[in-house]
Amino acid sequence: TRTAESGAFEIGGLAPGSYWVKLEHSPEVSRNVEIRADGRPPPEIVLELPPNGSIRVQLRGAPEDLGDDWIVSARAARVYRLAASRGAGAYELVDLAPGHYELSAHDRHGTPLTASCDLQPYQTSSVTLQVPPRTGRITGVVSDESGAPVAEARLRAIAAGGALRSPSSWAFVLSASDGSFSLEGLSAGGSYDIEAHGQLDEHGRLSAVSVGQHVRVALANANPAPVPV
Repeated sequence: TRTAESGAFEIGGLAPGSYWVKLEHSPEVSRNVEIRADGRPPPEIVLELPPNGSIRVQLRGAPEDLGDDWIVSARAARVYRLAASRGAGAYELVDLAPGHYELSAHDRHGTPLTASCDLQPYQTSSVTLQVPPRTGRITGVVSDESGAPVAEARLRAIAAGGALRSPSSWAFVLSASDGSFSLEGLSAGGSYDIEAHGQLDEHGRLSAVSVGQHVRVALANANPAPVPV
């Protein structure tokens, strides 16, 4: 059974007699107590708990930027803990010893968000991290040499210059059945080289495409059939 907020607990249906009850707060904090079930009020039981606290982290930003792919962590001397998600951008780290913690939150799109926190004994600290907009995207259509849309073409966007400095330096996607695509998670204001490959060795390329543009990528056969003479 679990204790109530007041610390009270009840185990019913016991025949009169003597029982050993194990109280456990954590594997490191537990106690075995002998209790008699004889109708008399039980004695007060004291379980000394460590002065641990918790840290609540709230991510703020556009709803579409607060997906479930965020990883929130706290680091201190000889301690590294991952936070549990509470939904809607809320995370919590519990049962932390008092001290100074470095907090980090990151998703697949780029640079981690960081903050620091000094946790006091028995306290809950709250930290808010602002998530910058991640609306950078390039959209378009893949077509063949006749202008017909190409489905399931493989598209890759690489930051102009080819330096893969962070996850936001590249993106990969397949075109839809109508040839449309959307390369997302790109750095706002950046420019990217786009490469596209079809199922039959066709390929196409666009250079220095600005984030926010809508483009058409035309595929050409890499090994065209010889022209009879």
